[in-house]
Formats: sequence, structure tokens, C-alpha cells
Amino acid sequence: MAADAEPYHLGCSPATVCWGYMDPAVPPRLSVPDGARVLVDCVNGGPEVIPTEPPREGLGQPEWLIPSELAEIHEQITERVNPGHILTGPVFVEGAEPGDVLRIDIEAVDLRTNWAWTASRPYGGAFADTEPAHLRHTLLAPPTSAAEPGAGWAFPAWGGRLDLQPFFGVIGVAPPPEIGRQSSIPPRNGHGGNLDCKELVAGTTLFLPVNVPGALLFVGDGHARQGDGANFSKAVN
Repeated sequence: MAADAEPYHLGCSPATVCWGYMDPAVPPRLSVPDGARVLVDCVNGGPEVIPTEPPREGLGQPEWLIPSELAEIHEQITERVNPGHILTGPVFVEGAEPGDVLRIDIEAVDLRTNWAWTASRPYGGAFADTEPAHLRHTLLAPPTSAAEPGAGWAFPAWGGRLDLQPFFGVIGVAPPPEIGRQSSIPPRNGHGGNLDCKELVAGTTLFLPVNVPGALLFVGDGHARQGDGANFSKAVN
């Protein structure tokens, strides 16, 4: 399909997401021809991450922009695998068959709102009760002008400014039918998933094995920026 062709669009709603899992038995939310351009909307996080405090002082006191579909998903999706990510999909790619390889060319990763969240857990696992988790919100802003390079800026609650480098933490296809539903948390060679690869930005390509007809592509867990081996913030993409 031509690079300037109008993309197919898969919006984000209770009817188009899976919470915490990828499953070869989930019906497709969208079917596209091989080579199609696809625009996928995503949201991120449970009700506890929605900001209620005002943004950091000195930033003009803008309002947090909360997508209406995020609240709808929180209210209506009861089938959840926790912990896990809210994933949009799956997308059925016509002609894709088991044994094929799905090529995903990432053209752009854009922000849909103006905030991200960062959760730090000083003592995880067996020590989870030793110190409570800390949740902070970061204001996101686009470039100040069309001439300014980059995707925009992040203004963390603790001060300073960081350039945005958005990417999706989870890009995966349906697992093999013999293993069935899988959590969105671990990455797997057999179907991708929670890769958290910060190099998968606009202009890069990802190849994933096809396990079922149509491949069944899931996308989610958008990050505004990430360090080496640790999350900086998760944004509503």
C-alpha cells in the first residue's frame, strides 16, 4: 500500500481492548489487507493512575486531559489479568498464515493527551509492604514550534525538563494456540509482547512470528520516555 494511503483506524474503547492478556481466541477488532497502514489508539493504566493533583507549579497550571474512553474502559471491562496492560486489538492481517513473519513498520508514535505517570516501588516482591509505592504525574507538551525537533517535552513533578522519546512497550501477536492466553507482562520469543524496547521508535521495523491466521496484532503500554532497564513514564498514546 502506498505510504500516503489513508490509514485504517482502530479506536480505543471497551469493545476494542483486552486488559492484561493476548489470546489467540479473541475475535479480531479490525481486519486489514497485507501492507495496510493502521492507526491504533491506546490508553494506559488503571483508575488509580488518573491524576487528581494539579500539575507542577510554574507551568501555567494547565488542566489534565483525561480521555473519556479511559473511564469507560475502567468501568466496563471486567475480564482482566492483573497486573497487566490495556492493549488495543487484535488486528487481523489478511493473508498472514502460521509460519509467516509479520513486518511492522512504525511510522509515528504520537501523544493523545498531556500527562504520563511514573510508579516507583522501592521494595517489590517479598518486601512490598516495607515501603509504599510512589505515584507521580508528569506534564507532557508538544514542541514549541514546527521548527523545533523532537516529539515534545516532559515536565516531571520533581523538576526539570526532558525531551520525549515515545514508543510502545507492548507490541505482540497472538500466542501459539497450544499455549493459549498469555499475560501481557513477560516478553516472549514466540509472539513478542512486553518488549519495552525504547529503540522501537518512529522509523524502526519489528518482525514477529505469525502463530495463527491473521497474526492478530496487539498494541499498548505507551511510554513517553524510558531509561535503560527502567520506566520513566507511561503515557496515554
